[in-house]
Amino acid sequence: MPKDTKFNKAWLQRTDDDGNQVCQWLKQGTTFQCVLCKTGDRECANQGWSAIYQHMKTKNHVEKIKALKNNLKFVTQSSKSQPLSTNDILETSSLRLDDVRKSPMLNFDQQITKAETLWALTVARRGFTYNSCNNIGDVFRSMFPDSKIAEQFNMQSKKISYVISHGIGPYFHRDLIKQLKRCEKFVLCIDEQTNVQNKKQLDLLVKFWSYDEGLVVTRYFKSILLGHAQANVLQDAIINCFKTDGIDLKRLLMLGRDNPSVNISLENLIDQEMKKMEGGLLLLGSCERVRKQLNILTQQERETFFNDVRKIYHGIAQYFKLNLPLKNQFLRDIKILHHSLKGVQNADQIIRVARTIPQLLTDREIDHLRDEWLTYSIETIDEKWIIKSVVKDSTGNDNITYQRIDFYWNNVLSITTTDGRPKYPTLSKLVKNILIISHGNADVERSFSINENIIVSNRSLLAELSINGLRTTYDAVKCAGGDCVPIDKELLKAVQNSYSFYREELAVAKAAAERIEKEREEQENINEMYKQVLKQEEDLLVKQKKLQRQQQEANLIIADASARYTSTVIDASAVHETPPNQASNLREALAAVVTLPTNQTSALSQTVNLSEASAAIATISPSQTLVLSQTLYLSATLDINDIDANNYSNDDLKNLLRVVLAENKRLTDQLNQQRNEQLENQVQVPGDK
Repeated sequence: MPKDTKFNKAWLQRTDDDGNQVCQWLKQGTTFQCVLCKTGDRECANQGWSAIYQHMKTKNHVEKIKALKNNLKFVTQSSKSQPLSTNDILETSSLRLDDVRKSPMLNFDQQITKAETLWALTVARRGFTYNSCNNIGDVFRSMFPDSKIAEQFNMQSKKISYVISHGIGPYFHRDLIKQLKRCEKFVLCIDEQTNVQNKKQLDLLVKFWSYDEGLVVTRYFKSILLGHAQANVLQDAIINCFKTDGIDLKRLLMLGRDNPSVNISLENLIDQEMKKMEGGLLLLGSCERVRKQLNILTQQERETFFNDVRKIYHGIAQYFKLNLPLKNQFLRDIKILHHSLKGVQNADQIIRVARTIPQLLTDREIDHLRDEWLTYSIETIDEKWIIKSVVKDSTGNDNITYQRIDFYWNNVLSITTTDGRPKYPTLSKLVKNILIISHGNADVERSFSINENIIVSNRSLLAELSINGLRTTYDAVKCAGGDCVPIDKELLKAVQNSYSFYREELAVAKAAAERIEKEREEQENINEMYKQVLKQEEDLLVKQKKLQRQQQEANLIIADASARYTSTVIDASAVHETPPNQASNLREALAAVVTLPTNQTSALSQTVNLSEASAAIATISPSQTLVLSQTLYLSATLDINDIDANNYSNDDLKNLLRVVLAENKRLTDQLNQQRNEQLENQVQVPGDK
């Protein structure tokens, strides 16, 4: 009696009637399972492959396959060298469905979004202008009148702009950031040029080990538009980019650059910044950029030119002998990564290389590295990992094409132990970070050619965000192999949400513009108030100077009057017999006035102020004038407030004293008022700023 058939792994390598690999939906179970139909173990009995073939012909399975063809993207993927297992089949250049399990069927709206996404990818890839997309929907509707998707297709210049800058571009950039965060180290390649907008455009490219492809890849990271940037400005721009994307600066292995002094200074600044974080750059120097140009030459000029070229070759050879980094121990050591140098005798070199890479391996890992290298040195290597193809030429000689070095090491590092663990974990960590070391600036120079294709003369108004979106999308499409970009739901969601992100950015920009305008108006008001304060201060200073001048004039008048009065008293005392100092006090001096004749004292009593009284004294005899002068002199030198006119019996004397006291009070009040005004003015005048 025949036994039930068991699952045969060779079935996974077969194809269906359409030529598609069945391993995309066929899975091993107790018998077999269909991923598309979501079946459990199917009954196989003793039919073997016939049972699987019968399932392929069922109506449900055929509809599933047809739906997938309409909604999923077929992509060509390179084979990955992994051990043969139930779920992973080794294959080279196999046509497979991308993410069958993860890609559900798309509804009608999503299919429209998918069509618009594909067109946006084409625009970025082919360098079409945004304005060329106007009315493109009408063209598609005329071309495909029976298509419901074409009927709803809508892609104008404004929409294609924000779909790329706020949808597709950021989506692919986020995917790149995820890949970078999986790597221990990466290399940053930089260079700048002046674009058609007459702006300095700094292009940033990253080189890293891609775990998805198992190879070293160089990807576009970002473009920054700058003016005349110095090294510290470039440093801030690069570090801010990393902070914005959440990339640890310590992951940076080295800086790929050419040799201008600003780039040398930039490398030193970043190295100093990393050393503050207990890191550092791998410093290997720079590449040299040489530009050659030939003009149209005559025959004689060409002969002269070729003779000069011959001399140049000799000179270059001599230069290389003297200037090549032949003594650079690190560069001499890393040649052991060649497949022909995997001997035991090179263990010391791999240890030196490991110690040269800053902050990559611990001391314990370096100890394990020696053991792994010894194991690798006796490993049996498949020749297919080394040689890609061998073709005989017309002379019968073999023309050998070798595999890339990262392809070779990807296969070596994929070897596992019997329990499924990686056989060379420490060696893998080291080799993957050595292979990404920059060997020139050609990648960035090629990036400039892409810029010239995207930012042409009639697109000089593109914003920095649009430039980054176009370049990121172009790079992603190129890395996916042209038109083979997988359209998943996450990408469609990014396209659908691009308009909302665009509106949010407009709102933020509008709020920022309003805030700047408000700050400008406030600053203008402050400046106007400041001008008014300065004018008031200037007026106060002028007024203060005027008051000071008046005060000085008053002081001069007072000083002159005092001098004249003193001179008069001294002259009078010299002429007359009785000097003014013989009057012992004010009371005695005033008593002397009593002896004046009645008509003379009456003349004094009729005076209304001190000046008139002084004039009246002129009619008095000299001796009597002396007495009155003594009285006035003593009244000026003593406290005039102590004098009481009522204490004197002579009416004329009382009247004279009242006049003197009233005039003294008036002068005192006027002087006090002037002093108060001066004090107030001094308080109001602001100090020096």
